[in-house]
Amino acid sequence: MVRILVLANSYPSAASPSGAPYLTNRLTRLAQRPGVEVRALALVPQYGPVTARVRRRVGLLPNEALRLADNEAGRRFDAVPCRWRPADVVAGRRGRVPMGLVARASAGVLAATGVHLAGPSSYDVVHAHGMYTLPAGAVAERVAAALEIPFVVSMHGSDVEQIMPRCSSAYREILSRAAATTYVSAALRERAVQLGAPERASHVIPNGVDPQVFVPHGTPEPAPGDAPRVLFVGNLLSVKGADRLPAIIRALRERLPGASLDVAGDGPLRELLAAQDPQILRLHGRVEPERVADLMRSASVLVVPSRAEGWGCVIGEAYATGTPVVGAAVGGIPEALGGFTAPIPEVGDEDALAEAYATRIAEVVAAPPEAAALVAHMQGRTWDAVVDAELAVLTAAAHTG
Repeated sequence: MVRILVLANSYPSAASPSGAPYLTNRLTRLAQRPGVEVRALALVPQYGPVTARVRRRVGLLPNEALRLADNEAGRRFDAVPCRWRPADVVAGRRGRVPMGLVARASAGVLAATGVHLAGPSSYDVVHAHGMYTLPAGAVAERVAAALEIPFVVSMHGSDVEQIMPRCSSAYREILSRAAATTYVSAALRERAVQLGAPERASHVIPNGVDPQVFVPHGTPEPAPGDAPRVLFVGNLLSVKGADRLPAIIRALRERLPGASLDVAGDGPLRELLAAQDPQILRLHGRVEPERVADLMRSASVLVVPSRAEGWGCVIGEAYATGTPVVGAAVGGIPEALGGFTAPIPEVGDEDALAEAYATRIAEVVAAPPEAAALVAHMQGRTWDAVVDAELAVLTAAAHTG
């Protein structure tokens, strides 16, 4: 028996009900395991009137949009409200861990139903997902100390790439006290170690796919002369390269005049993309995984032009449907690509970068990897396998704590 308390920075929210699938997939499978008890707490931000007004002015989400989603995915979590004060926001902006916020969040976790009542023996290990501006790992450290149990920290991408460089000293101390750390790619672990994270007891556990959803069956066979369809799946953010999509499809159409682009996702860059010709760039908004799989099966190629990426779940999902991928040479993307296509190096000139993506996409359309090889590459790379690997780490931590 292992009893796990999960703390998460990311979760399905009112604004993004299908958000954090990499966590909900884990929790679904953990709950099905015999001998495993798991409780997940989402660290839900709340802002006072002054900070909320500033956030509205700059287009950031209001409190009501940040609440836990009222759906099946959201109900896998319990919410712990974390009140951000102006000083916490300033600390985060200046590259400091907001320790007052960490203390309040930790108290909120300990006061959550079922945690404070049952005492130190309620759980065997705390598992924190994320080291963002409110680092779940920092909260886990305090909670674990209060419950006299070990803690493990898992990092997924932008927490290492974007936040850790500004808070490397504090993060180094927190991670050095963890019983273990996990990363979704070797590249992400390497970057964290460069920034001072311990290599001791660190593990690489890439994200998986749902083999019931992402399957090649029913993949339409393109008819001779069919125009290629490019697909992008993800949040419409600059870090995901969503702002690069119009230039990429324009450059591709110079090579393949009938090419078009489907975009599944939502975010701040939606208006930029909505201003494009809808016959060339089609916006689908946020869609359920089953619809994502349909779009992947209909696509000639998936494009992942991210500026930073811990792993890139969509790459494995596309491969599982038999669809090739063109992606950036950043973070864990080259690992996820698995040698089927060469990643696109980052260059300073965005026009040149769009041309590079267009050239590679045209090459893949003309001579795609064998779909069967892509599907075979993903055999066994499931969320169940991810949970197996993480349970081994968590169980070892619990038994040595």
